[in-house]
Amino acid sequence: MSCGCACIASNVGGVPDLIDNEKNGLLVEAANSKELKEKINYLLENESVRKKLGQAARKKVVKNFTWDIVAKETRKVYQSVL
Repeated sequence: MSCGCACIASNVGGVPDLIDNEKNGLLVEAANSKELKEKINYLLENESVRKKLGQAARKKVVKNFTWDIVAKETRKVYQSVL
């Protein structure tokens, strides 16, 4: 995502908190190789969608996951524990 690439990931754990399906990436059900294949082919065949998803992914990373932001959020967690 930070490289501006369209991402495809499994819809498990915290991944759906990062990837908004069809907005900044694509989600597939875990262990569903047929769905993964379809999504890969879809992105390979649709350059404009690839670019749109990649740009949106990069924006989300820059907005929410710079080192400064991560450090501030980590500090908040530590302070709440103390």
